[in-house]
Amino acid sequence: MTEPKLSHSKMGIASFCVGLFVLWLITNLNLRSFGIDDYIFFLLFALIGLGLAIAGMFYKNRNRLFPTLGCVMNTACLIAILALRSEIVWN
Repeated sequence: MTEPKLSHSKMGIASFCVGLFVLWLITNLNLRSFGIDDYIFFLLFALIGLGLAIAGMFYKNRNRLFPTLGCVMNTACLIAILALRSEIVWN
């Protein structure tokens, strides 16, 4: 018997899109011109994307490609945002 084809998790796709958006924000905006309070916006989006990715990983009978990519991308964005913020605070 052939196994049914697994569909992609909608939360995983959403987390991947949020991760791409945050990555675009980090790379295309001059983050050095923002104040410390403005980083809450970027952190909030990255945390939402990470939450969607973790929730998408717990779906049964779904493909877990996009939740995994979203988790990796949003975690990398969180680390980059926190590194840029600490660089601005200490300089």
